[in-house]
Amino acid sequence: MSIADKLTQIAENEQAVFEAGKKSEYDTFWDAYQDNGNRTEYTYVFAGVGWTQDLFKPKYDIIPTIQQGMFSYSKIVDIRPQTIGVNVDFSRCTNFQYLCRYSNVKYIGVIDCSSAIAGDFIFNFAENLVSVEKIIMPENMTWAGFADKSFENAKKLEHIRIEGVIRRSTNLSWSVVLKKESITSIVQALSDTAEGQTITFSQTAKEAAFTDAEWAVLIGTKPNWTIALA
Repeated sequence: MSIADKLTQIAENEQAVFEAGKKSEYDTFWDAYQDNGNRTEYTYVFAGVGWTQDLFKPKYDIIPTIQQGMFSYSKIVDIRPQTIGVNVDFSRCTNFQYLCRYSNVKYIGVIDCSSAIAGDFIFNFAENLVSVEKIIMPENMTWAGFADKSFENAKKLEHIRIEGVIRRSTNLSWSVVLKKESITSIVQALSDTAEGQTITFSQTAKEAAFTDAEWAVLIGTKPNWTIALA
């Protein structure tokens, strides 16, 4: 073997050792942080400015039963499974308070609220949130829905799809760039049996998305709701 070949081999071996060390360090951290995939309590777990997209590489599926401020103040941008490589399953989570408050989170996949007992502040001050692939709302719970502060200052929200039923009043007037299909999805999800409830959309978003005739047809499908603009 020539000297050049030996030097090449040494360099390759050093790189292999380096990569193995990184993998070992990664495994050690995430095994501990996610309790070898058994972690269910995720309160403030990825909160804070130290969490960036580059660092957010969980080893195991994220399956919280409890969370509060899970991504608050973080610099993480995308928490969709197709981006981070693991599933994010909220179907057992009971509380959605301040999920991504004051964070850089823009993209969220499916949020399954089937087990939720509180969602009042779910996107409260989610200032950079652009898209939520789908929210699953339980159809058999009287609380189901959001609340007046659920979307407070979610001013960049464009896309959101609802599966299930919304039964409570809520306010989306902050979401001034909400798209037509998103507004339509929300209205279609409003309960047909709820009484005395109000949903408020942004006047700006409505004007950009609907003609007056289209709007009249849409809100006419939910005569039991007060559908307001602000």
